[in-house]
Amino acid sequence: MQPEIDVPSYPAVRLLLRYGNAIAAAAALLVAACGIWAALRGWGWGFALFGILLGLLVYVLLRSYREVVAIVTDALLPQ
Repeated sequence: MQPEIDVPSYPAVRLLLRYGNAIAAAAALLVAACGIWAALRGWGWGFALFGILLGLLVYVLLRSYREVVAIVTDALLPQ
């Protein structure tokens, strides 16, 4: 009889792999909306442009982070 091996569970990794794209899109939209809100409140339209560009950067960074986690998960975690 072989001893049971306790395989660790990583719920945060599974959550990120399952919903990573949606989280990235939501975060990007939130950042862009904050920039547009600031422009509408009278801070100047430069804030809207900055918010949109920063939202795009947030989206790209979070999507790439999700892809790195997927690569590490495929390489290191047991299937």
